[in-house]
Amino acid sequence: SRMLTEARNAGIVKIEIENFDTNMFKLENYVKEKYSLESLEIIPNEFDDTPTILSERISQVAAGVLRNLIDDNMKIGFSWGKSLSNLVDLIHSKSVRNVHFYPLAGGPSHIHAKYHVNTLIYEMSRKFHGECTFMNATIVQENKLLADGILQSRYFEDLKNSWKDLDIAVVGIGDFSNKGKHQWLDMLTEDDFKELTKVKTVGEICCRFFDSKGKEVYENLQERTIAISLEDLKNIPQSLAVAYGDTKVSSIL
Repeated sequence: SRMLTEARNAGIVKIEIENFDTNMFKLENYVKEKYSLESLEIIPNEFDDTPTILSERISQVAAGVLRNLIDDNMKIGFSWGKSLSNLVDLIHSKSVRNVHFYPLAGGPSHIHAKYHVNTLIYEMSRKFHGECTFMNATIVQENKLLADGILQSRYFEDLKNSWKDLDIAVVGIGDFSNKGKHQWLDMLTEDDFKELTKVKTVGEICCRFFDSKGKEVYENLQERTIAISLEDLKNIPQSLAVAYGDTKVSSIL
């Protein structure tokens, strides 16, 4: 330390933080204050970045943020999707005690098993030496009767109760302008799409669709959805959302 101090004073050594962008730092602080966020990481993108490279860079940072948040005796809820799957792949193991991972939403009908919520929470429980509870239902049911049957079952009552006791929620933010590229949206009908368009839907979290004010829309679909409500999500002490892309501007806001 003394040698470094002498070398710096003599002008031989210069110490700086690599890749520290003061403009990015100012932007993060501005957005944090404007939207009352506890923490924010804005990831810069290069002009020639491919979507794959950018997605991996974002997931790498998100993995570091989540790893720092997780501590002993915590209960952590997870939604699913490609961004969260990348996060789980990139997160490093950590020695903590008595952590439990819970699904925040039912699974998709046809999607790569790698992105399924049960796969993600199993991998997280393995890396953090914890336990997990699986979700045995698809996220959108054909009708309210089927959904009520699942929601009122004994096994699901325990899972719903766990959502009220979570320490952290980890979610993605979906948009509605790009519906053709979302594999899991095959569970929605044409009538669903028409109604969601009519009520000016901008995005979704855990298949809970919302408008530009962040209010849940389209009650019929809400009643058929097997997932945590946005209201319960708001009550979780810490939530980490991972999202990027021009099409998600409205839903992120």
